[in-house]
Amino acid sequence: MMMLRKMPALLFAGSLAFAAGCDGEEDDGGAGGTDGEDRAATILSLEGDASAGAMVFSAGACATAGCHGPDGVSGMASPSLDASVPSATDTQIVNSLLNGKGSMPAQSNLSDQELADVLAYVTDTFG
Repeated sequence: MMMLRKMPALLFAGSLAFAAGCDGEEDDGGAGGTDGEDRAATILSLEGDASAGAMVFSAGACATAGCHGPDGVSGMASPSLDASVPSATDTQIVNSLLNGKGSMPAQSNLSDQELADVLAYVTDTFG
């Protein structure tokens, strides 16, 4: 009986653990400006590759059920990408990637090119 009362807390803690892992495991140094605005401008100036962005997205924890899911819409993250990306500007998406948003952790450990690729992927797929 005691375990049943603790189950919601355990499920919540588990979902937080998944969300915290959404930033992947590699640290490419994130070339770009030291200031967040400079880095966002650098990322926005790069040519993104949607195919490479799909690989970055699916290689990290973001594609797990605890985050956005492999299809970007079936995970526990809310709102799903098909609901949030169409109404967001590229600048807003990059800022969300760099700084996190809500329960989504920052993805700032990714390189500028990887972030530009993820931007291309999410806008091409969900925009």
